Parts: sequence; C-alpha cells; structure tokens
Amino acid sequence: MIKKTGTYLGLLLGVMVLGNVSAALAEVSISATTIQGSSSLQFGRQDVLDGRQKEVRIRLTSSEGSQYQVFQRMIDPLTSPQGGMQNRDVLQFYSVSGSNSSGALYAQMPEYLGRSEQLIYTSPENGSSDRFVLAYIVDRDRITKSGQYYGRIMFSVRPVSGGGNEQNIYLDVILDAELDFNLEIRGERGRDQIELSNERGSEPAYRVDLSYDGNVGELKVYQELLRVPTNNSNGKEIPLQSLTFDSQCNVSSELPYSNKAAMERRRMLIYSANTADDQCVLRYGVDPSFFSSLEAGEYLGQLRYAVSGPQGEKEYLFDLAVYIKPEFEIELGFPEGPMRFKNLFAGGPPQTFSVVVKVNSNIGRPYSVTQELTTPLANERGQRLDPQYFLVSTELLEESTGRVLAPEFEPVKERGEVLFTSDKTGSPAKFRVFYQVRPYAEMAPGDYYTEVRYSLGEM
Repeated sequence: MIKKTGTYLGLLLGVMVLGNVSAALAEVSISATTIQGSSSLQFGRQDVLDGRQKEVRIRLTSSEGSQYQVFQRMIDPLTSPQGGMQNRDVLQFYSVSGSNSSGALYAQMPEYLGRSEQLIYTSPENGSSDRFVLAYIVDRDRITKSGQYYGRIMFSVRPVSGGGNEQNIYLDVILDAELDFNLEIRGERGRDQIELSNERGSEPAYRVDLSYDGNVGELKVYQELLRVPTNNSNGKEIPLQSLTFDSQCNVSSELPYSNKAAMERRRMLIYSANTADDQCVLRYGVDPSFFSSLEAGEYLGQLRYAVSGPQGEKEYLFDLAVYIKPEFEIELGFPEGPMRFKNLFAGGPPQTFSVVVKVNSNIGRPYSVTQELTTPLANERGQRLDPQYFLVSTELLEESTGRVLAPEFEPVKERGEVLFTSDKTGSPAKFRVFYQVRPYAEMAPGDYYTEVRYSLGEM
C-alpha cells in the first residue's frame, strides 16, 4: 500500500497494523514493534550521527508444542528517490542477551543485516511462547550519499520439523541520512592567511583550524603550495625545508603528519578519515635552525587545501606570508670561564683561554668582527705584561665561511684589530679566539686580567 510518514512520501510496502506488525497461524504467531511502540524502525539524522541504537521487541505466541525458528532478512534494501546506497549492508543488529526467557537466541554480537536469511531464534522443543529484543544501529561509515532512505525487514517463523506453513511479517525502515555536510578551514585570526616569522626565544606556530560535521564516506584533505614564498625585494624563494607543519585532531589519530615535517610543493595528503565529524589543528612555523641563514625580508606565497569526499572536491586558498626580521648580532661564549690568568711567574708554563664568537646575520651584506682591549693586561698591583707575550689566534668552527686574520699566534694589538671577515654575502659564522700568555724572565708575578671588547660592523 502507499503510505505517508511525517513529511516523507515513499512506497512503504508491508502489512501495517496500527501499533504493531503481526501475523498468526494455528501453531504460532509473531509480532514486531519498536520499544517506542511504532510499527516502523526510524532513524533520524541525529540518530545516525550519534550512532544511537533502536530496539525492536519480537513477541512469539505458540498454541501447540512444535519447535520453531525465527529468521530475518532485508527484503527491500534501503533506497532513496535518487537510488540505492552503494553499500547495501548499512544496518547492524544484535540480539539483546537475556531478553528471552527460553530457547536459543543467536547473533549476540553485532553483525550486518543482509539480503540472505539469518537465524535469530530457536524455541525450546516444546515450542513454548517467548519474546526477545533485537537492537539495530546504522553504520554511518557505510553511508556514501545523503538522502532519505526506505527499506523493509522481513521476519519469518517456521516449524523446525518442516511441517506447517511459514509465516512472514514486515517492518518498515526509515533512515534520514540528510546529514548536511559542513566544513570550515580558517586561520587563527579569522582570515585566509598564514603568517610566520623568525622570532627567537620560542618557535612560534601559526594555527589553521579545520572542522566538519555531517560527513558520510571517506574524506580526504590535501595541501599544495601553489606559490613558494618569495622575497619581495630580490625574488629569492625561501628554502622549503625551513617551513614546518604538523597536525592534531580530536577524533582521527592516524595522521600522515602528526609529527613535524617540512613543507613541500607537491599535493600532499594531510588528512583522511571516515568519521562523521572532527576538529583538527594544522600548525605552521619556521624551523629555528634556519633563523640565521634566512635572508631578511617579506616572503609571500599561496597555499591551497583541497577537500575531497562523497560531496565532490572543494578548494580553499590561503595566502602564506613569512616575515624574516633582520638579525645582526654577536654572541660570546667562554668555555674556560672569565679570562683571568692566575699565578703567573717567570719560568712558569703558558696559560691559554678561549672565547667562542657566533655571529647571527641575515642582512646579506659582508661584515667584520674586531677586538679591542679596554685596559692593558696587568696584575693586581697594576704592573703590565709586556704586550709581545700576550698572544691571540683564531680558527673557524662548524664549517663556517669567511676568513680569520690570525690563524697563528701573534701579539694582541691593544688599540684594536680585525679578527674575522665574512664572505661576500655576510653568511652567519662561528669561530674561536685563543688568548695565551707566555711568562718571561723579567715579568712581575701575580694574577693578570683585562677586558676585551668585540665589535660587529658592516664592511
């Protein structure tokens, strides 16, 4: 018959009895109603999204002592006006343990309801009356297309001996899979832009929030650099290995880039899941190990997200701006502590101290490092050391480029001298300065000290 349910119009074929579905014969009768008393199994949109189960009570009334069995199958697969589902097996069911009073109740673990008959109950040998409960749930991950779906379950009861007639009843299934897919990708300041910088002290991360709900089927998110960030002043591209990103989500845990990775030009799959909803944070930053090597300037590029799923593919464009602030500074380290030559005396051994000099520069221009003694090297009584016995030498460290001007020990010039000159592009550098005192016959004994001033300047 033709039936109207709520606002839905569809062909709901079945034997409909107000309040329940039933059939009877001389030996046994069967009826099926939902726990709510409805004659149809209805799943609303929220039921699908939240994975809520619906229960159906099966009642069996027997008038003779013949053992019987109950079967079920999906006689009419779930279909919408636009067609059927790609996955026919969408409904799962299981029998609620302890809901029967006698006999054997099967399928106590969830399994899919299909087109083939499935044995769900066998009565005791005396064929006594009984009742039990079946629970149904929609596997949302198997829904490949939104829509209003209708189908029918057939319950069959028949004697085990084969005698007598089989009796069938039908239960309509109504499934609201209009899930209204919504997805949003937004930068942390509410703009479609990612802004990165080389601030020191911490690794600043810019976040992009990705969230969605109402999804059906597999959802994939790709990331692709349409334009590599390029320096506005000279057209140089930023090294991609200096830009990092990673992701973290509330639901999905198997993410391709949950650990920090370098960005790439190619189209990269950064998210894949079958969940109905999720919230993710994509974090972007500049690798601190590149801070000193990145040339100062404003780099502008463009990033594209492509979201692919049952609803088709949609893209989101984000501007990618990297601000590399100018750095031109010198850092000093003292491996042996403050430079103080203790207990010097004529005929004593030489004493050596060192200073590690590190230059952070990204301005792209050559520079030099000079030193100057603020006071002559002297002991606590003010007696000066002969300058020719106070020596200095330098060596490059960690494959730095540039040139040291005192590769061998030579006397320190009190009025100042250049210790290091950079390469033509003013690359960052690291070098060590050694200071040595060699005692001599005419020197006054004591502890000697001085202060050295280092200066960094453009050439």
